[in-house]
Amino acid sequence: MHPDESLMPREEIWVPSPRRLTLAERTAKAVVGAALAPMCWGIAHAWPVPGLGYQRRCAALGLRLLAARPTRASLRWAYDLLVRPMDSTRYFEHAFVWDTLHPLLGGARHLDVSSPRLVAIMLLTHNRALTSEMINPDRSDLEQSRQLVSFLGLSERCRLHESTISEAPFGPEEFDLVTCVSVLEHILEDRHGLSAMWRLLRRGGRLVVTVPIKARRSEQWINRDIYGLQVADERGFTFWQRFYDDELLHQSIYSFVGEPRRIAVYGEKRRGTFLANAQRKRGDPFYPFWAEAIFMGREFRFWPSVDSLPGEGVAAMEFVKP
Repeated sequence: MHPDESLMPREEIWVPSPRRLTLAERTAKAVVGAALAPMCWGIAHAWPVPGLGYQRRCAALGLRLLAARPTRASLRWAYDLLVRPMDSTRYFEHAFVWDTLHPLLGGARHLDVSSPRLVAIMLLTHNRALTSEMINPDRSDLEQSRQLVSFLGLSERCRLHESTISEAPFGPEEFDLVTCVSVLEHILEDRHGLSAMWRLLRRGGRLVVTVPIKARRSEQWINRDIYGLQVADERGFTFWQRFYDDELLHQSIYSFVGEPRRIAVYGEKRRGTFLANAQRKRGDPFYPFWAEAIFMGREFRFWPSVDSLPGEGVAAMEFVKP
């Protein structure tokens, strides 16, 4: 249990059972997405959407897979990279990690803690001297990452481990870089997880962390154990994530690793927009993921502080270990 759990309002999310699309529906959706994705990417430039350049790099990876000897599986990955590489605030998070780390890599050793797989993969494809260790306790997600790493020819420089951060098979100060994108909020004992990451980072090394935020902290519980790692309560809900406010950022993060060298705050312009859109994604099998960048441009912006947020958002932070 998180030490401040008693101070957090609890929100419950009901996830409906998804409807499976027919082959004809899946085909039509894929064709429409492939046709509209480039146009939506171009339209999104009407707003200051972070991550549009990163999306272009994802598309280049997709074209690389198409140019190789494609298989059914690699074609699926190529489609995702070309049409729907990211969604919602991942545009901001991926861009922050990329802008922070890609100029600094050199021959660094990198640990990624269960972030979206593209965090490590994009850094690896950019720098041939980089080596990465990716840990993830979700076996299914880990195997998908392993498949994409293999298709892109990165297996010699990227090792994957089915592990939580507390069980990670590494010694103190082994890594120059540690990334943890939208993970810490899902860990019940988030402070223990953060301490483990900090222990594995060498002096002078960089830690990049992103977490969801609100002006006032809260927790979300969900009616499905998506990762298979939690125990349901008497009502069938499992802990999903916490939203950090400024005070909780100081209590749970800054008190362990110091003030961030850099922080950026990105969030919805109108309270409730993100949640409504997330619920639509869970229930609408025809949701247009290829238009996510336009949605982010219309509905999200940078904010000067966590306290200034009208609703929910994301804080991205860079720390340097003294």
